[in-house]
Amino acid sequence: MIALLPIDLVMLGDAERAYVAPTISSDLAHALVVEDATSIRISFKGTNNIRDDLTDADAESTDLAGFSVDAGFFASATSIAWRLIPLVLTAVAAGKMIYIGGHSKGGAEAQIFVLMLILLGIAVERLVVFEPARALGTAALTAIAAVPSIATRNGCDDVPSLPPRFGSLPLLQLGSTAFRIERLVADHLLVNVRPAFEVVYNSLPTVPAKGV
Repeated sequence: MIALLPIDLVMLGDAERAYVAPTISSDLAHALVVEDATSIRISFKGTNNIRDDLTDADAESTDLAGFSVDAGFFASATSIAWRLIPLVLTAVAAGKMIYIGGHSKGGAEAQIFVLMLILLGIAVERLVVFEPARALGTAALTAIAAVPSIATRNGCDDVPSLPPRFGSLPLLQLGSTAFRIERLVADHLLVNVRPAFEVVYNSLPTVPAKGV
């Protein structure tokens, strides 16, 4: 059974805030950065209109230090990673914990960013992504498997199964999986993910999170 942490609800709030008040932005990506005395949290902004892009037949992969990753999400993640990594390095030097998260497209970028940090020898405390698109090949998923993670799929949202050429993190199912065409888009939205996540959060074992 999956153990949820108080930080998971915090990261859900960060994913919501990333839509309205990102800290670091480029033309391709946006992220909210929150730092306190014990941790740094980075949440990549998602999109509510990702499905058409993910079903394109020409979705391509690229190489990241020998690992296959989604080329589009790699481009967007790296467009701000060069500004995020120095913040992470400073936080690590101060003994702070590193939390990475995001929603949808941002969930895919978060996975790639975690892989980047691992390749730099940086330990990530937790990866928390909501309705994440797929971004990593099998070897890359294995490389980040040691990082404790939560990845959600709400209702019949199909974004966590796209693009199909890449693999998925283990998914925490929220709500009913019964297919309803009218829910396909709605189940992806954070406004609907939050109540479904809170139901599961309150029903599963929780343990205190360090530094929270």
